[in-house]
Amino acid sequence: MIKHLKAIMKKNSKRMIIISFLCFLVSACSQNKSESEITEQFVENPSTTMSVEKSSTTMSDVESVAPTTTIDLENIEGVEYLVITSREHTEEDLDYPTAPPAGGDHLGIWHNCGKYIVELLDEAAVHSLEHGVVWVTYLPDLPLSEIQKLDSILDGNQRFLMSPYSNQPAPIVLTSWGRRLEIEEADDPRIIAFIEAFTDSSSSPEPGVTCNGGLGIPPGDPFTPHSGSGTDQMDDGSIEIGIRSQSVSSISSSGT
Repeated sequence: MIKHLKAIMKKNSKRMIIISFLCFLVSACSQNKSESEITEQFVENPSTTMSVEKSSTTMSDVESVAPTTTIDLENIEGVEYLVITSREHTEEDLDYPTAPPAGGDHLGIWHNCGKYIVELLDEAAVHSLEHGVVWVTYLPDLPLSEIQKLDSILDGNQRFLMSPYSNQPAPIVLTSWGRRLEIEEADDPRIIAFIEAFTDSSSSPEPGVTCNGGLGIPPGDPFTPHSGSGTDQMDDGSIEIGIRSQSVSSISSSGT
């Protein structure tokens, strides 16, 4: 009897071992399947298992942005404000207090707007200023590269005079009626600001009045060298009257 029981237990023990082993395999397979499903779920939808916080920093936050130059047109640094007490027409040669002059009595005819490479007649240029024109002058020995920068700035503008001026106190001077600004270099952003602020501004007695039909014939393309590199090699065009070497009294008075 005892032997029989031992045989049964031995037989059942083998069965239990087999059953336990099979249960282990089933459990392992089930676990692997669960892990596989989780992995697949993460790949398909990562947000279901974990979240990754993205940095809010962008390239615009990292890279520095070059500052822009903004000029208050009402308060341009360095502008001189002059009180002009008279603006009568005259045929007399006048002695103005500034070079170039920024207003005052003047010739009865004005200078035609445009770019010149000869010095203009003060008394005619002042009449142009009265009409709201801005006068851009430069020392005759200013480097051609600087003159060409001024030339480029004025492209497309119809209300200006540009000419050399031999005895002015700065390399470049901007002048409108009762306003003037001395400039050292043509890259100065105040040049554009001055032109914008004072062309046909209310500070001029007759803003918007014509600057054609007067004195001078500005050459078509005066600042493009044809040979060499100096201003003496430029096309000087044709200017019949209006240069500063002339006398006011030699020009017949007419105009507005």
